Amino acid sequence: MVPEGMVREAWLRAEALCECRKEAHGHPGRCNQFLIWTERGETGRGGWEARRRDDPRGPRCEILCAACYSKATGRVPGVASSSVSRTDLE
Repeated sequence: MVPEGMVREAWLRAEALCECRKEAHGHPGRCNQFLIWTERGETGRGGWEARRRDDPRGPRCEILCAACYSKATGRVPGVASSSVSRTDLE
């Protein structure tokens, strides 16, 4: 599980948009699918998940829409909603 502070930092950087850049996922360049904070761990519209990265050249965590997360990890998002409130991010 990705620590909440790291998720919050990544969410703010991502500006509520999927950060995936893998063209093999069916989008040229960055995915930019609009995400909803309260839909973390969900697979429907606005659903997303945080993914830890081990590449020292980039951010330690990335925010991915449910579709890109599933393609990148082979898993379906399903983490319970974050303990960070929506107002913490506004």
